[in-house]
Amino acid sequence: MDFEGCDASVFLDADAYTDSENESPPNQSLQGFDVIETIKSKLEEACPGVVSCADILVLAARDCVALVGGPFYRLNTGRRGGSNSFSDIATFELPLSFGDLSETIAPLHPSKQGGSMKGR
Repeated sequence: MDFEGCDASVFLDADAYTDSENESPPNQSLQGFDVIETIKSKLEEACPGVVSCADILVLAARDCVALVGGPFYRLNTGRRGGSNSFSDIATFELPLSFGDLSETIAPLHPSKQGGSMKGR
């Protein structure tokens, strides 16, 4: 399965041609961009061009889960960071932050047609 949007493209800024995913309504509640950007900056100083924001994001999420008493688990790294950010896709395919659980997980269900989750 291929999950579009798991490439940290939400970290890309808008340009003259497209709006950024981080400007779409479902992503307005996201926080912590500065933390990930600080980590990325430090890693770029030590090993330029090696670690993607996508890897930083999943590793940071995993470590935060472990810090609050959740499980620590191994992760494969080597994700490529996104090079395109599409606000319109995020707006129409991501659940809003105020939805209930069923509304939040519905877009992730494999049977959803036309969503961001595609079988290969």
